[in-house]
Amino acid sequence: MSGDERAIRDVIQTWVRASAEGDLDRVLSLMSDDVIFVTASQPPFGKEAFAAASRAAAGRVRFEGTNEVLEVSITGDTAYTRTRLQITVTPQGSEPKRMSGYTMSVFRKQSDGRWLLTRDANLLTPKPVRRGIRTTVPVLQVKSVTASIDWYRDVLGFSADPFSPSGEPVFAILHRDGAELILQKVAAGIHVPDAIGSGMSAYIRVLDIGAIRDAVGAKVPEVGPIHQRQYGCREFAVTDPGGHVLVFGECQ
Repeated sequence: MSGDERAIRDVIQTWVRASAEGDLDRVLSLMSDDVIFVTASQPPFGKEAFAAASRAAAGRVRFEGTNEVLEVSITGDTAYTRTRLQITVTPQGSEPKRMSGYTMSVFRKQSDGRWLLTRDANLLTPKPVRRGIRTTVPVLQVKSVTASIDWYRDVLGFSADPFSPSGEPVFAILHRDGAELILQKVAAGIHVPDAIGSGMSAYIRVLDIGAIRDAVGAKVPEVGPIHQRQYGCREFAVTDPGGHVLVFGECQ
């Protein structure tokens, strides 16, 4: 890598750092007075408009980003770069806005040896906001997290990640085949009934209801039979040591 290419790459990374730190004077020092910025959302603008917009956002908007340099081409005192840019813009009191895309920039070498930005075409577009719900996880309150972990491991084949600041775990995340349950130790002074009742506490979808029923029945003789429901599911129920009714279902 030549010294000129290294200097241009340093300018790009300095720009990213100074923008994140809100150092506008430092950013302005990296561009020529006749610089022109081109974006998809507004007419081309120069250094004064860039500075005015940045000052208006100072203290109210935070910028963070990464800039991957994909190409640097130098001919004499002129160079162009192609980069992949990702930025997060966080207005004060609002949700972050993420943008990504490519930029094409032109740099010109000054008489003192510095490389300054003279043209910049910014092709960033907003990244779609992912607001979809991934899943839901039942939270079962229990008197003893340890005893419940043992039952869910031995009877249902779950593994457990317990959390224990000292002594008895206060909660645990149970895992099996991509499914999760959370066990939470009930707070002191809160009454937990010996039986929750006839309503279900969690519905667990399975691929082979017969195989699951056989495995559970080998550990819990009082497990219920498999029922064919009018809505197309075959189900059985079992009650855990805390009185939570778990319904297993295989649905077409």
